[in-house]
Amino acid sequence: MTMLDFWQASVVAPIPSQTTNWTLCRGEEPNKVIIGCSALLRSGRVASDEEVKARYARAVAYFRKKDYEHAILDFDRVLNLNPTYVDALSGRALAFANKGDNDHALRDYNDALKLNPNLANAFCGRGFAYAHKGDYDRAMGDYDQALRMEPHLPIAHYYRGLVYERKNQFDQAIREYSQAIQFNGQFTEAFYHRGVTYERKGDSDHAIQDYAEVLRINPSYTEAYYDRGVAYANKGDLVQAVQNYNKFIAVNPTHVNVYIERGLVYSRQQNYDLAIQDFDRAVHLDSSSYYAFYNRGWAYLFIGDFDHAISDINKSLLLKPNDADAFVNRGWAYAEKGDYEQAIKDYTEAIRINPVQADAFQRRCLAYAHERNFSGAINDYFRFLWLRSRKQMVVGAICILCIVAGFAYVIRRWIAHSKKQADLARIF
Repeated sequence: MTMLDFWQASVVAPIPSQTTNWTLCRGEEPNKVIIGCSALLRSGRVASDEEVKARYARAVAYFRKKDYEHAILDFDRVLNLNPTYVDALSGRALAFANKGDNDHALRDYNDALKLNPNLANAFCGRGFAYAHKGDYDRAMGDYDQALRMEPHLPIAHYYRGLVYERKNQFDQAIREYSQAIQFNGQFTEAFYHRGVTYERKGDSDHAIQDYAEVLRINPSYTEAYYDRGVAYANKGDLVQAVQNYNKFIAVNPTHVNVYIERGLVYSRQQNYDLAIQDFDRAVHLDSSSYYAFYNRGWAYLFIGDFDHAISDINKSLLLKPNDADAFVNRGWAYAEKGDYEQAIKDYTEAIRINPVQADAFQRRCLAYAHERNFSGAINDYFRFLWLRSRKQMVVGAICILCIVAGFAYVIRRWIAHSKKQADLARIF
């Protein structure tokens, strides 16, 4: 070993100073904050008030990394040292809420509000915990209180939107999300949930616009690709749907539902081989997915592979035994194989589950005809016509009633006018 090698091997990496560690601890990047604060706490050279600051900063950094367990441990220690530290109580409450521990979250928010009843964000947080427990009235009461304190508080409008969305009050939800966006134009979650709500209303165009805003603000928010794919599929733009699903899969290759959704789009494009490949992936990822088996069976039906279709539908029925559509599809597969007796059994079961299943009557009619049961075929055909035409018949009946009512009104007016004319004639 040369003297240079010996010198290099003997050099010890410099130990960061307390000043360097405090700089890291007070920074913004969570990993560096954790490193700096941890070094300070290990040093044993911090006073109790400095320990509070370091532990609080590290708790916030853990929270930002979604490491709620470690965040709660640090908040615990902070509150042991300073039981009236309101920010620590609110922070721990939020960590509990994100863990799904709403009871502990409510306890901490209540304690924080006792210490300072003017914390709008604490009211928002407590409302969020109430909402997750299904107590929407109390949740809305807390959000209202927060908005009385801070009328332009975006998070309060956003949380109100979530409640309305869960209650299927879509117009109110959209109004609240729009308010949140008005006060914070970079509010990714508000754009995302407004897009979801638009889609649930059937307004795919506005949903797609909101998902585009989500991706503009935060390109790594990949859920927007998935939901935008659904929106494009719903409006019939299947090429764009596939492109968005592809982008989502590139980042989330183990997401089951995206393969099912893309497989459905491929089926609509009559590209059944690619559809089956996607359903295969979905089954591989989740062997208990009813939708993967059901839709793969449907795709096999369309390529004429009836044995595989029956096998997949059997598996879907094990997962969802009272699925009338599955019995209709399996009956269809048996009929294509020439097993009309089994087909009739499946159609009959579908009708038992859903007595207004028009397709079951139509297909059983054809199976009866193949079995030369013409009375059964004729009976099913008329029931099929009745079910299919029932809506048109109802509309027609309403139109006839309107015409009759209008005619009766005209007749009454004519009779009244004639009577008036006769009365006038008698007078003069």
